[in-house]
Amino acid sequence: MPEGSEAKGWYLYGVMDSEPRADAFSGLDDVRCVRFKHTVALVSEVSLDEFDESQLPARLNDPKWLERKLWAHERVLERALEMATVVPMKFATIFKSELRLLAALDAHYERILELFRKLKGKQEYGLKVFSQRALLEANVEQTHPRVQTLKEQLAGQPQGTAYLVRKQLDKLLGEEVEKCLNQDLQTIYERVGSVVDERRLSLVSAEQVMKHEAEMVLNAALLVAIGRRDELLTELSVLEREFLPRGLTFQLVGPFPPYNFSQLAEPIQ
Repeated sequence: MPEGSEAKGWYLYGVMDSEPRADAFSGLDDVRCVRFKHTVALVSEVSLDEFDESQLPARLNDPKWLERKLWAHERVLERALEMATVVPMKFATIFKSELRLLAALDAHYERILELFRKLKGKQEYGLKVFSQRALLEANVEQTHPRVQTLKEQLAGQPQGTAYLVRKQLDKLLGEEVEKCLNQDLQTIYERVGSVVDERRLSLVSAEQVMKHEAEMVLNAALLVAIGRRDELLTELSVLEREFLPRGLTFQLVGPFPPYNFSQLAEPIQ
């Protein structure tokens, strides 16, 4: 390599199952289409120094850099989804040469074809359920016999006795609230499952919880046939009317590239 020249690599956004329009990715970071058998890989030439493994952790902690790169990654995939079935790659999937890229596509070719068949005509959505705990506690207090009994026992009790009864009440109330919440979430997850092709639970992070006034208690990825989207929306409306008195509200976001339903058996790099 000539002195002072910058090493270049191939950034892989995803793989399409059909040929895009000639102008499909105009203005999007010089996206190129690499044909491989019956697939089209979407790539850009990038600096290997910028994405070097030793430098990447620091860059991922740079909010401006990360937001810019993630947004660029997402825009390419969203544009591709308008035209074809897409197997998206994780952010910062880099190859040092076109030969290495082609070798990886060859190694994973059969699995990619399987994913095309699975994902065709489907989109990924995110379902988030939030709980207003005060409403759920009030519902349990009004409907649970043992809780009601302990509340009645508090009236007119001496301070010491009232303290012990209050501890019993708080413990029972907490247990019953968690029990009811878990039952409600199981019901919601099962009923949503009846109108989607696949569903997967995702972890709820502390950061996600802090961004909302109510507590996020369910975070799920849904793979939905395009023709069943309205059916899903109808079911969610029914669920929200049913569970709103118990303090649960729903948020559906998307569609997104189907990251949660397109995992390869091993990393493509």
